Amino acid sequence: MQERGKERWYALRIYRNKVSPVLEVCESAGIRTYIPTHLVEKFVDGGVDYEDKPVIPGLMFVRATEEFVVDLKRTSANGVMPYCKPESNEPGPIDDRAMEIFMFVVRAGSTGRMEAVDMPIDKGDRIRVIGGVFKGAEGYIRRVHGSRRFVAVIEGIAAIAVTHIPREFIEKIGTPVQADI
Repeated sequence: MQERGKERWYALRIYRNKVSPVLEVCESAGIRTYIPTHLVEKFVDGGVDYEDKPVIPGLMFVRATEEFVVDLKRTSANGVMPYCKPESNEPGPIDDRAMEIFMFVVRAGSTGRMEAVDMPIDKGDRIRVIGGVFKGAEGYIRRVHGSRRFVAVIEGIAAIAVTHIPREFIEKIGTPVQADI
């Protein structure tokens, strides 16, 4: 059982693309938020412009107490739905290490090819990246759209696939598992 009043990471699905009002509520309450975004090139008037776009629309993470998350769901008119523990209506906290890795991978991959993986992940061995831009990240190697990519996962919530990681930059750290995203 988790301690009451302890701040943890929680994932929220915000319907109808109403992230801004929820962000304002969180910021006014001093709550740390995180929205996974990446830079997207847009060609405008013969030039190139860059825009920060959500990797997974409607997904926001908050570092708050469980009570805050429950209250946000109850009082919000913007369709806030916390991701819950399996077979429960209680918001499911996210492990700090998993969240740190996820944020690191999104940040490091934000200018490269990165996309949300919206299919079940038949994961192989868990790996750690030991060199290059993603050094220190942990995840899985998975074939996505025909090419082998590094995938960072927050179980039951999100998976982000980034570029290919050279074999010499990979270290096996776990045995095969299977999970749904």
